[in-house]
Amino acid sequence: MRVRWRSWPALLLLAGICAWAGCGSVSGIFGTGPSGGTPSNGTVTVTLSDPSTCLAPNGPYTHIWISIAAVEASPNASAGAGDSSFVDLTPQLKTAPAQVDLLAPPSQCQLPTLATNTSVAAAQYAQLRVFLAADSQAGAIANNHCGAAANCVQLASNGSVQPIVAGAATTSGLPIAAATLLGGPFTVSSGQSSQINIAFDACASVLAVNGQILLNAAVTGGALPQNSQVSGTLVDGVSHAAIGGRQIVALEQPSAGGADRVVLESAANNATGAFLFCAVPTGTYDLAAIASTAAGGQYAPTFLTGVTSGAQIGNLSVFPGVGINANPGTVQLTTSTGPAAAALRIAAQERIAIGTQTFIATIPIPQEPAATMLALTAPGASCVMGGNCSVNLFSLPALNASFGRFSGTPSPLISSNTTSPAIYQMDVQAATCSPQEQTTGDVSVLPNGSTSASVAFAGCT
Repeated sequence: MRVRWRSWPALLLLAGICAWAGCGSVSGIFGTGPSGGTPSNGTVTVTLSDPSTCLAPNGPYTHIWISIAAVEASPNASAGAGDSSFVDLTPQLKTAPAQVDLLAPPSQCQLPTLATNTSVAAAQYAQLRVFLAADSQAGAIANNHCGAAANCVQLASNGSVQPIVAGAATTSGLPIAAATLLGGPFTVSSGQSSQINIAFDACASVLAVNGQILLNAAVTGGALPQNSQVSGTLVDGVSHAAIGGRQIVALEQPSAGGADRVVLESAANNATGAFLFCAVPTGTYDLAAIASTAAGGQYAPTFLTGVTSGAQIGNLSVFPGVGINANPGTVQLTTSTGPAAAALRIAAQERIAIGTQTFIATIPIPQEPAATMLALTAPGASCVMGGNCSVNLFSLPALNASFGRFSGTPSPLISSNTTSPAIYQMDVQAATCSPQEQTTGDVSVLPNGSTSASVAFAGCT
């Protein structure tokens, strides 16, 4: 990542050597904010992380460049953009936005720093807003890789650079509040320093439609503890060897509706299975992992509860299907949104019983560049006349999830549960529709089998 360097107090954040996998996949240092502070103020350092699940050859992009123009915080979780309660955590970015390559090759587990020791009022903050630079600010961005645009991608297929249509992210910002503020409201104490990390999941946020790259941002954030890394290695639960295929690991937390949502994700190293999350805010998480061999054989998902910031998980078993049970099943999902087009975020969820507890976990979709899928409804032959719809085919493990609990001891015991069929429900979120979320009934997925499901939204704008 190429950035404009400035002088700033020496600060090494989250030192440690990353495996090839995950770990934020970005490096570099950006500028400084005001330093010091008064007795009634504390200081905040703001960093940024991102997974590399859609980096070629596993995905369609070689670079995703975004330019941050501001990160603001408010004590009011429901404050709208422009509310007087917001304070600027990155004041230097107003005139010199910082451009970050979210798919930059990983090296050390160092996160790009958007501001260092910004002085802000001591308070409990319940909301963050992340503003992307508008194209009109392109000339103010040092070493801008996007030409006349401020945000862009480079396609792996032909090397072309395509601008990202960022929309409201440049005017009202991307809000991080309530369920998306990991660890809940964070406190800046008088005379104390805090580190806030913005987790920008670009692979789950950019959507190529009709020659345009649209932004439907998946962004979270929160305060980091002293030890914020979560690491482990996926291994074949039978042979205890490396798997050698595509492997995705997701950290999840329950949503308001009770189902687990992906809040952070990482691609494990294809060769070794090693995975690393560099910046996990304080809290307890569930972990969902999927794996497939280079030949396309499926492993049962593994679901692990009780993962905390700083956890060293060690070897984490995923169990292979045998014979025909190694083959995935397919689900065809049709989503209609009436006369209006709508951007969709689609997740495959599985009900998992562990003892007396039942979890509804998001299972990463193996063939997608991120754990969830983005789609856009449009008119088509399969739609109701005059309506918009989206028809998507998902290849899912036809095996029930293996599971275990993490209690702080490396290499937790995983109970194998590779029975078929696997029972999923497909969850669809459409922010411009009412209601904004719908879930199908149970969908039974058998090896080599195919099934269908549908949801219909109304009131879409």
